[in-house]
Parts: sequence; C-alpha cells; structure tokens
Amino acid sequence: MKKKFNLRLLTFQLALLVLPLLLAFSTTENSPRLETAKVTDCVYTYILEAKNGRFTVSLLSNQTINPPYHTTATAQVTLKVPTGNFQVSNLENLIEGVEFSQNGRSNAPNEDSAYDYIVFGLASFGTRNIRYQKDGIIPLFSFENGGDCTGQPIVLMENFTDPFYPPNSERANVSQQITVAKTGADLSIVCIDSNSVSDCGEKLSKKDLKRLEKERNSEE
Repeated sequence: MKKKFNLRLLTFQLALLVLPLLLAFSTTENSPRLETAKVTDCVYTYILEAKNGRFTVSLLSNQTINPPYHTTATAQVTLKVPTGNFQVSNLENLIEGVEFSQNGRSNAPNEDSAYDYIVFGLASFGTRNIRYQKDGIIPLFSFENGGDCTGQPIVLMENFTDPFYPPNSERANVSQQITVAKTGADLSIVCIDSNSVSDCGEKLSKKDLKRLEKERNSEE
C-alpha cells in the first residue's frame, strides 16, 4: 500500500514539472502576433532597478503559491539597451539553486534598430527555490554594464506591443516569460516595471527623462 502511495505521489510531482514545460514550448516561432492581447491581471511583474552601477532584476507576485505548485519550470527576461554599447558583465544570481544566464542577443534588429535585445534565461529548470509570497519582491539576479556608459535609458521589453516581439525578422526568442506549475505559461500575465534606469546603472529622475525625451525629439 505504501509503495502504491509513493508511486502516485511521484507521478503527481512529475506531472507538475512536465505539464508547464509542454505549455511553454507549445508556442512556435511562427505563431501569430497577438496584437490585441491586453494584460488584465499581472500575476507576475519583472522589475528592473539600478544603483551604484549595478542592475538588479526582481520578480513580484500578486499571490502566494504554496508547495508543490510553486515549481518554476522556465523563465525568461528580455532587456532593451541602446545599440552598440552595453555589455553584460559580473552576472550574479541572488537565490541559491536558481541560476539565470545570458542566452541570447539581437543587435539593432530591423524592427527597432536603436536598441539591442539581451535575453536572460533560467538555467535551473524545474527549480523549487523561488518562494512566491503575495506582494513580495524577489531579487533574482544582478549584473553590471562592462561597455560604454551613455546615460541613455534601458528598459524591459514589452510583451505583444514591442516591434521586435515574435514573429520577427531574426526568428529570435525575445519576451518576458515565466512558467509556474500553478499558473502555467500564459505570457499575458507577465508585466514589467523598468522606466527609470540608465545604462550607467543609475536611477533616472523625472527631469532626466524629460531632457532625454527632448533630445530624442530634436534628433527626429
């Protein structure tokens, strides 16, 4: 009887891990762009912050997710930086057993040639070390800019509305994504917060943002 119970428990745990993976990879590069998709419920929000030359990417959850449903099968963060200058260096993961790495880059694509797109992906598939608490901010990883500092803003890519969102000219896998056992792989529940950071690793003031916008408008 005990063996039969253990087998059922193992089967249930494997299903929790495999099902989100299948959902995550069911979207192909040639899937139609969801132009009309609207975020109505931000279950997860990726946050980009900077201080003293160092950038930190964190995750905010709008709900508490208890074990075993907190298993994180996949996750991806896509950053937009001014083209030609930004180089990721000194990447540091901030949760033991949760590893992110830079696994993609698209420089000045035709759709938005003013930016380079840098992709970070979760390498520790199926981790249970991310603990989701309602309204709790979870620092995931941090890094520095080993390239030139221009003072220009960097942002997290917007799902659905960004001009380089798939399908794109380079068949690049760029988006904000996270697959958790409880909530699945729905991209529409992932939001971003990243409007006030420069490529020098500092927070931009409202005055800075107005000045940069004025400079961009004069160039146009």
